[in-house]
Amino acid sequence: MERRRRVLIDSSAVMACVEDGCDFYGSLGEVLEGEVELLVPHPVLEELRRLAGGRGRRGRLARLALALLLGGGPEWVAVRVVKAEGASVDEAILRLAAEQGACILTADRELASRARALGLPTLTYVKSRRAFA
Repeated sequence: MERRRRVLIDSSAVMACVEDGCDFYGSLGEVLEGEVELLVPHPVLEELRRLAGGRGRRGRLARLALALLLGGGPEWVAVRVVKAEGASVDEAILRLAAEQGACILTADRELASRARALGLPTLTYVKSRRAFA
């Protein structure tokens, strides 16, 4: 049995997709082949929950992002919340990606740049294409 590809998600990736009305799982499936283990670091989950408690556009986007991630995806995706430690959410993501051999999924250019400088595989949400690349 083939091992699922591990993909670590940053809150910016799912929120950007939701904001653009993009099919998150469909877009992910276009760039990744086979089964995926979507890792949601606990600090990312907490960040989304904190944002979801707010009013306005960001609060609404965060609520939709949480529903998307925690509501279960297609059968080829296993979503799992994982512990992660770091001085910041980005530090936790970078550390966990290195430990797990996971690809980072983000819309944050700075995080993507830092990940690539560390030699970590990264997929970035490209707003103009409404897709990951």
